[in-house]
Amino acid sequence: MIDMRTVLISYIVSNAICAGVIGALWYQNRRRFPGLGFWLADFVMQFVALLLATLRGILPDLVSMVISNALIIGGTILLLVGLERHIGKRSRQIHNVFLLVVFIAVHTYFTIVHPSLEARNINLSLAFLAVCSQGAWLMFGRPPGELRSITRGLGVVFVAYCLVSLVRVFVDLAVPGSEDLFQSNVYDTGLVMVSQMLFVVLTFGLCLMVARRLVLHLEDDILERQRAEAALRTSEEKFFKIFQVSPDAILISHMESGRLVEVNDSFCRMSGYTREETLARSTIDLGIWPNSQDRERLMADLRKNRRVRDYEGDFNTRSGATLSTQYSCEVIDLDGELYVMAIVRDVSERKRYEDALQKQTAALFERVKELNSISELASLIETPAISLEEILRKSVELLPPAMQYPESVGAKLVLGTQAYVAGRSQESDHRLRQDILDGQAVVGSLEAWYSPQIRQETLLFLEEEKNLLYIFAERLGQVIRRMRLDAELRHRTEILAALHLATLEMVNRFDVNDILQTLLQRTGTLLDAPHV
Repeated sequence: MIDMRTVLISYIVSNAICAGVIGALWYQNRRRFPGLGFWLADFVMQFVALLLATLRGILPDLVSMVISNALIIGGTILLLVGLERHIGKRSRQIHNVFLLVVFIAVHTYFTIVHPSLEARNINLSLAFLAVCSQGAWLMFGRPPGELRSITRGLGVVFVAYCLVSLVRVFVDLAVPGSEDLFQSNVYDTGLVMVSQMLFVVLTFGLCLMVARRLVLHLEDDILERQRAEAALRTSEEKFFKIFQVSPDAILISHMESGRLVEVNDSFCRMSGYTREETLARSTIDLGIWPNSQDRERLMADLRKNRRVRDYEGDFNTRSGATLSTQYSCEVIDLDGELYVMAIVRDVSERKRYEDALQKQTAALFERVKELNSISELASLIETPAISLEEILRKSVELLPPAMQYPESVGAKLVLGTQAYVAGRSQESDHRLRQDILDGQAVVGSLEAWYSPQIRQETLLFLEEEKNLLYIFAERLGQVIRRMRLDAELRHRTEILAALHLATLEMVNRFDVNDILQTLLQRTGTLLDAPHV
């Protein structure tokens, strides 16, 4: 017959081995799966409980009977908590705390107040049954769908524990036993051995569940990696298509040496080199940089900011043509080496349009200045009671601001012995001159010139400026003629008025000879008077 003490010692040894296995399981997977720490705590408590129970007779009954069995139930509750965390189904444990308190109270009563090994065994079996039935339900009914096939084995172990607990209750009620644990009957001893085997099976089941979850994670990782690889291939295909069909030139070159590792078709069309010719050389060898300082500035910006947007520079082609281009670059890491991916856009046509637009804008601005000066001249001429001298002086001042380079233009108006000068520029031989005509007679001149300090090739007068000078001279000639005619008209009007008065005086005197003599005298006096 097998001695109960021997069974308990072997139980302790196997329990210690199982605790070591769970400890290793926890150490290797503690960061991967939750709840393993509770499993380890259960196995340690079970080991301590068996050790205390084996020392019965040496330790006080409260320690070897109450505390040891409380550790068994408490450890099993911790195992249940760990399993809940492991499958992600946490719940409140107030009912199990209450169960543990009631168990300790009953066990203490049948240990100290009314000692009874049979009652204590039944109390332990019922408490164990209550906790294991929760474990069976947890493993069968509560796991997520993908984990149920993994947890069924542990569910069977918990069902087996429930059956052993029920059988032990039946045996303790039906078969009288000794009050000494080490003198237990063959049934109790056999049930303890069955519990020992179930404990080993439980350890194996826990390890198997973790292993199968690792397999599931590995499968998920493999699927995720396959999806990532498929997405990477798709991304590479998309990138390659975008890379090749882009209308802009795209090139990837080594950051320091400039060695080209990839170019697209647009780069080949732009540069005039084939793909094979470019990949065997660097951007420096190809000579696409007319000015090496431009590349150095671009590389300095890339080293500082790792990206450059809309950097404008020239691009040399194989044929010797120089294109105006716009660079957008970014530093990328390929296998630990730094490379530059550059997108080069040919903006030569846009530059030509911009230059043409700028020239048209400048020309339009010049025309506006000319029209403003003509409008101001018209307003000046129409000013009431303004003298000719003031018109001449102010009109010549309107010319320099209307010219292409107003700060370097001088103007002069000459009328008889009078001269009017405007502008701060020193007179030079590079000038325009326009006669001022009163009818067919030249009565003056209007001149404009550029400063001699300005280069000769920049001083070509625009055709519009020549027309402007002609308009000013023509308008001033019209003003001079109009004022001369107005003066003559006033003079003739005065002569007629004087003749009329003289005629009236003579009529009043009725002396014809006197009248004729007076008329002749008045007419001679008026004719001898100077014109205004």
